[in-house]
Amino acid sequence: MANVMKALKDEMARVSRKEIKNISLPHRKQLAELTKAMAEQSAALARIEKKLGVAHLAAKEVPLAVSRAKGGKARFKPKAIKSLRRRLGLNQPRFARLVGVSLAALRSWEQGRSAPRASSQAALISAKGIKSREARQKLGIEAPGQRKRRKKSPARRMKTRPVSVAKVKKARKTRRPRPTRKTRKKK
Repeated sequence: MANVMKALKDEMARVSRKEIKNISLPHRKQLAELTKAMAEQSAALARIEKKLGVAHLAAKEVPLAVSRAKGGKARFKPKAIKSLRRRLGLNQPRFARLVGVSLAALRSWEQGRSAPRASSQAALISAKGIKSREARQKLGIEAPGQRKRRKKSPARRMKTRPVSVAKVKKARKTRRPRPTRKTRKKK
């Protein structure tokens, strides 16, 4: 009797797999057609952008991972926020000022304790599209290596003139040694 039951179950499973395959076949064909159409449209869009000379800001440039959670809200990953800040070359206080949030909020985002609100998400997305030079300009910070060099004053120039070796040796001999524990006077 057990063999009959097993054979019956196997036959039912085989028939149900066949039915599922027959039902899903049109959907598979439709999915393949849609995938092909989407690839063609993406290629056409890339050609148009190339002709116009527009650089499309894709996730390839900045890996700011935005995923959709339940309810349709965007979720920013802590590592992505941190990598964006580092890409812009800003420390936490400056990046917080750029985005328009408090330092504590930014730190909690980077540590994964909280998620940015909708207004902050928009600011993060706009920060994703700028380069470090633009970010520094918005904050009013000079870029590293771009600082204006001051001319040395005459007194400063005098100090940097080369000194003879004999004068250096003489200065070393006349210098008083620093007091140590043993040589200090006890009060």
